[in-house]
Amino acid sequence: MGSKNVKKIGGFTLLEVIVTLVIASMISVILMQSLSTMLNMRHKFGKELINLEKIGIQKSVITTPISGIFPDYNDGDDRFKGSLSSIRGLTLYPLQGITGAPTAFGIDIIYDSSSNQSALLYKERGFESLEIARWNGNEGSFEYLDMNGVWSKRWPIGNNPNTQVPRSVKFTSGLIESSYIIRVTTTSDRPGRLQDSPFRVNNPR
Repeated sequence: MGSKNVKKIGGFTLLEVIVTLVIASMISVILMQSLSTMLNMRHKFGKELINLEKIGIQKSVITTPISGIFPDYNDGDDRFKGSLSSIRGLTLYPLQGITGAPTAFGIDIIYDSSSNQSALLYKERGFESLEIARWNGNEGSFEYLDMNGVWSKRWPIGNNPNTQVPRSVKFTSGLIESSYIIRVTTTSDRPGRLQDSPFRVNNPR
């Protein structure tokens, strides 16, 4: 009798299938945990980035008009004045008006006891008020640095027309970066007018 070649058909045993399924399940669990961790980190860091961006914008909005404080004429209505909770004057860097044109502006820190929150409001002549920032508590103030390096809670300190504008303004709040100093980058003296000089021309009668 001739021998017959029997072809062996390969396959997986039940044990091999079970082991494969167990390993696949473990890999799936690990991948799902990694994906969940990654999504949580992305969400967390995304919120942090948004908060940092928001704080950066708030800081820029606060510092821009203050850094551009500009003196008015000695008999002007917009000579710079400052208290612990309020600023009034002219700025060359308005938020809504034309940059470079002296613009009347004001910034106020207003505390609402009913909500225990403080708000920072920006005002500019010819435009509606803007709320720049809000924080919990009654913390918030402005202070003013004179040419001699002395800080004051009010401005002006004296009557010298050549020191109408402070050298720097310190803003303190309940925000994350609670206190920082804003340097005034414009001139401290307003150029004179011909009518204020000894060479003024009198109007003919």
